[in-house]
Amino acid sequence: MKKFCILLLICFFAISSLKAQFTSAEIQSALSQYVQISMVTVDTATWRNLLIWQSYSDSNLMHVYPYFSNLSIDNYSIYQYNDSLGTYNNIGVVPATNASVFLDTSSRPNLKSYKYKIAVSLHYSLITNPTAKTTITSTIDSCKYHKTLFIQKQVSGDSLTFNIEPYKVEGLNITSLINKTKVYIFRSTDSLNLFQHLYDSVSFKITDTIFQYVDHHPNKYDTLDYYAGVVFFKVPVNPALYDLLKISEGPYSMAISNLEDNRMKADTTTAIQLETSRWQQFSVTPNPITSQSQIKY
Repeated sequence: MKKFCILLLICFFAISSLKAQFTSAEIQSALSQYVQISMVTVDTATWRNLLIWQSYSDSNLMHVYPYFSNLSIDNYSIYQYNDSLGTYNNIGVVPATNASVFLDTSSRPNLKSYKYKIAVSLHYSLITNPTAKTTITSTIDSCKYHKTLFIQKQVSGDSLTFNIEPYKVEGLNITSLINKTKVYIFRSTDSLNLFQHLYDSVSFKITDTIFQYVDHHPNKYDTLDYYAGVVFFKVPVNPALYDLLKISEGPYSMAISNLEDNRMKADTTTAIQLETSRWQQFSVTPNPITSQSQIKY
């Protein structure tokens, strides 16, 4: 009996010491390393930005932090940076039961580079003494932002110049993520098979905020060529690596830029105007459709 009491006291002081050692703020700080974007790329089916992060199962986190009990992730919130306001806006919520990807349908990657963060809502119980637990609900929003790779063309004489904004992660040396400080240039007349046609590459410095790639031998403008830039990650990102019960695409090995082409701006505008004009000549009567309708074009 005496030995049992001594053992109980040892457990009590050990857990009390653990509680003192790990405050709620410190626990959130420790968990924040698991709440980070892994990559932002472009979904080539829609040409919209796609966020990817690795989903950690509850059992995985419990193994890392055994002084937790009933730790459960509720959802992930997605934030996009608003340049004009200088703030991050919540653009969506992904339940923890879903695949750890988010397609930003509001994005227009051909217009600018985007910055994103994520936050996680979770709850857990913290053992405070041998017979008691404290339930804590928390939101961890200490994610580092990821800034997308962006290319923008300039037509000048017989050359085609692209201004490139490199892929960035807040406070991180990008060489820890990508295999080389290079943007690989893909070019093809077929946008559907663009990434089967590596054309060239351009090096950059990790301190660069913008740099240029010049195609000195572009096709004539009556031949439509598509361009995209890519950086390759050292380790492919698998969203379901730590939670194999989730169905997910991937793994993802490259962050893709927006899609550009070799058309002059005037040509692009004209093409849009012609396409708009065609749709303006298209009509359906009556509208809304009833049992019968007539299409005119």
